[in-house]
Amino acid sequence: MTEKHEEKPYNPFDIHVYFDNDTKEFALKFRKELKKKFPWLRFMPVIFERVGPHPLPMWEADFHNYKNLDTEYGQVLQWLQFNHGSLPILIHPHTGHPLKDHTDNAFWLGKQLSLDTSYLPESFIGWKYAKRDLEKIEDEALDKEIQSEAQSHAV
Repeated sequence: MTEKHEEKPYNPFDIHVYFDNDTKEFALKFRKELKKKFPWLRFMPVIFERVGPHPLPMWEADFHNYKNLDTEYGQVLQWLQFNHGSLPILIHPHTGHPLKDHTDNAFWLGKQLSLDTSYLPESFIGWKYAKRDLEKIEDEALDKEIQSEAQSHAV
């Protein structure tokens, strides 16, 4: 029996792509290619350090809304499956139960990594507080990414 959950008008699935020093260059190229192929995906800044439950540096993209999920999910997954190389990829839904979403409801492409589930509450109650550190790091990373892009385009 499928567990019923309330559909939100936003982001039904996250895609986390992990990398280490050896795969960083490929992971960043892979991100650019995914952005080009599926420009409607929403991309978060690259996180160059371990954060929250995530055991390695990573970048994240999401489906932004359910309309995209209904029309594009299979195409995105197929592209990820055939192009990820050796990068571990975690794909998980948002059902309102972060612990279950990152474990029982998730699936992996490539090697499955061990998440630190102590960061993941069972429900969204208190979730916004658990995400505070991640949001701060994402904001800082976005600032660095914007500065870097501005410097690379400066004459």
